[in-house]
Amino acid sequence: VHEKVLSATSAFFKAVTRREWDGSRRKPGTIDLGDERFDIVNSYVHWLYTGDLVIPTDEKNDLHTFLSEAYVFGEKILDSNFKNGVLDSIIIETNRGNRPSTHHMNTIFDGTVSGSPARRFVIDVFLYKGHGSKAWAKAIEELTEDAARETLLAVVCERRPPEGPPWE
Repeated sequence: VHEKVLSATSAFFKAVTRREWDGSRRKPGTIDLGDERFDIVNSYVHWLYTGDLVIPTDEKNDLHTFLSEAYVFGEKILDSNFKNGVLDSIIIETNRGNRPSTHHMNTIFDGTVSGSPARRFVIDVFLYKGHGSKAWAKAIEELTEDAARETLLAVVCERRPPEGPPWE
């Protein structure tokens, strides 16, 4: 990957491509991303050059797993443009009826900070699709503590008040 392309939108890559970091690498001029999923890194590189997010065909069965993990990768490398592109793909899939699950919600919450647009989106999906649903209410038990807390706060803030006191 060309250095200028790699560091154009990512604050992380902009920092680690500085020459003063070469001494801390096993091989100067390289960046070790061995802990990251190859298919996500590969899709990121393709996105850098084309602006298109390529989703591996073997991930089609669990598209939201790929997308939620790609968003978290974008968070790690501090690339808002990439995260926005991934979030656009999550929104498109959700509008097609393929909604993120509590597992995907937890992935996003575990890999992002409070106030993240992806967090807000999955909460909005939960609120919109889960209204009055016992299955969605049970799904709250599967959420991480942060996801459950932020979802509950959103429920309290978004809930319409009842017409009258519920005890009457």
